[in-house]
This record gives sequence, structure tokens and C-alpha cells, in this order.
Amino acid sequence: MPELIAETPSRFESSLEVEFIIDALKLKKGMRVLDLACGGGRHLSWLEWEGIEAVGLDRSWRRLRAARKEAPGSQLVRADMRSLPFKDESFDAVINMFTSFGYFGDEGDLGVLEEISRVLRPGGKVLIEHWNPFSAARMDGLRTWWWKDEGVVVLAEAKFRFDKGVLVEKRMTIDLRRGRVSRSKLRIRFYFPSEMSAMFGRAGLRVRRFFGDFDGSDLTPESVRMITVGEKAC
Repeated sequence: MPELIAETPSRFESSLEVEFIIDALKLKKGMRVLDLACGGGRHLSWLEWEGIEAVGLDRSWRRLRAARKEAPGSQLVRADMRSLPFKDESFDAVINMFTSFGYFGDEGDLGVLEEISRVLRPGGKVLIEHWNPFSAARMDGLRTWWWKDEGVVVLAEAKFRFDKGVLVEKRMTIDLRRGRVSRSKLRIRFYFPSEMSAMFGRAGLRVRRFFGDFDGSDLTPESVRMITVGEKAC
């Protein structure tokens, strides 16, 4: 998720999120769950605690090293979510948290869903959590800054295209110690419920419900989050 609008939840918040995940997906001890874009493993550790066989996948070695410390009992894999290194029908559920979906363009994102469908067992569950597009739209024009490291400051500005559901975050990183300036751009697609339902269908999945937060509330335009819960057809 872009740092402009992201703040990593606490361990307590992560535990509440996992409680919601277990309830929404009807997970039981011994089930095998893939955390797609697992980051530092904050959900893996709680899934382990609940007796669930958790597998974490991420593209970042740095995040996987952090996940190894956080969840030493979980299998960790470095790979691209568009090409999952797992056998067909090898998971009971797949989760994708903290706005880790929407980075590859419409066809690339569809490819991610197709891979999720492939590795899910018939009737397997999927949960994708990201910012509600209506909430992301309120970030349009937001400017902020933060210290990335000692002597390194980041300036960021967000622009949201409501007609396309796309948030573009432009960053300028200034290294005061070395006198260097670098620029980067991050593009995230926030899908509306109707779009997500259509993509699920194309991937062999079906949406069961949209939630607006981890308290189980319904999705509304005022919801900060959009949590999509679905399943693979039997």
C-alpha cells in the first residue's frame, strides 16, 4: 500500500483482522491458507497461533526476512503473485491484505485472480482487502512528507482518477547526506464492487459478500475499506 495513506496496523489490530478472516472464511485448524503479499508476516503469526497451516508469499526479500522472525513456523516463498509456484487445488483459502491488489493493470490483476482460482481447492475461499474506491478518492490532492531514514526525507502527492478508479502517488526522495534527489510513481487500481464481481466471475470465482471493515459492517460509500469475500465454484 502507498505510504502516503498507509499505517501498518498494530499486533492487536492484526489479531482482530485474523479473527475476522477465520470467521468470514470458515477456517478450521489444519487448513492450508496462502497469504498473498504477506509482507512482514503479521497475519501469518496469528494464523499459526490458531492452528492453521499458513504459507506466505512476497516479492521482497527484506519483507520475507521480517516474516521469518515474525512467523518462524510458516512456509515462506519469494515469487510473483501472477505466477504462483504451487500445484493446482493446493489451498483451502487465499488472503490478500493491506491493499496489495491492483498494481498490474486490469488484465494483470485478472491474471492474479486466475492464479488464486487455480491454486484453490473446489469450494475454497478467497478474501481481498483494500481501500474502498470512494475512500481512496478522498486522497485526491493530498500532500505529505515523512522521514524514510536519517537524513532522507520523502515528499508525496496523491492524485485520484475517479472515472478510472486509479490512484497515482508521486514521490520525491531527498537524501540530504549525499545531496541526491530521486523521483518515483506508484499506480494502484481500486476496483468498484461491480468490477470486482465481474473479474471474479471471469477467473472462475464468485463473490459472496462485500464488507466495509473488519467489524463485519456492510460496505457503504463511507466505508474506509472494501473487503471482498468469495469462493471457487465446486
